[in-house]
Amino acid sequence: MQGVLIFVPASNQEEAKQYATDLIKQKLAFVVRITKDVYQLWPENDNIGSDTVAVLRIHTAKNLIDKIKQYFANNHRWGKSNYCFEVIELNVESEMPM
Repeated sequence: MQGVLIFVPASNQEEAKQYATDLIKQKLAFVVRITKDVYQLWPENDNIGSDTVAVLRIHTAKNLIDKIKQYFANNHRWGKSNYCFEVIELNVESEMPM
């Protein structure tokens, strides 16, 4: 099973915890780690936008990426296209228990 890490920002730690709980309950993630107080920057028109967010680091299987994208498209409070969804493939020797 090919493992991946998916990084998704949330407005705050409580919101991130709810997403993490849902992903675990729906068996879409093996483990979710949350880092709070992450400072992020992005281009916004002719300016730079910034905010402090919580970031979910979702450990999952590659074949679940589309289901996780759909979960966030339906549930993320920033809307279907306003959140950043980063995927990093892993080369892991051990099996993920999913």
